[in-house]
Amino acid sequence: MKALLVAIGNPLRGDDAVADATLELILPSPGLETLSLTQLTPELSAQIATYDLVVFVDADLLAQEVTLAPVEPTPPPPSLTHISTPEEVLALARSLYAFTGRALACRVPITSLAPGEPLTPRARHSAAQAAVLLRQALG
Repeated sequence: MKALLVAIGNPLRGDDAVADATLELILPSPGLETLSLTQLTPELSAQIATYDLVVFVDADLLAQEVTLAPVEPTPPPPSLTHISTPEEVLALARSLYAFTGRALACRVPITSLAPGEPLTPRARHSAAQAAVLLRQALG
């Protein structure tokens, strides 16, 4: 299985860097690739189309626990912008590039998006939990 883990977040905004921290805790393995982005763009749809599994890892201020759930495609709005959701990227990958794989969203609980701050203890703990969950999902 060829899998891609996509870390989404701005490393200059405190806990928003939790997705990168999560991926750093996952050991490299054959068929597993990682990508770190500040935001999702429509162009990513072409890249994800070559994978069997794509997991979008992102910080979530409202989450109470780490979750891993399927991403359902949602068509993008009529006028594309340079910022997309996982659902929109997935819809484009399916319609434009015949992506047939699975897509999951990993929501990682955080506390703060304060500029220039390091990860909070909650974010570090959440990253560790997310890494365990992702390793299990990847088999």
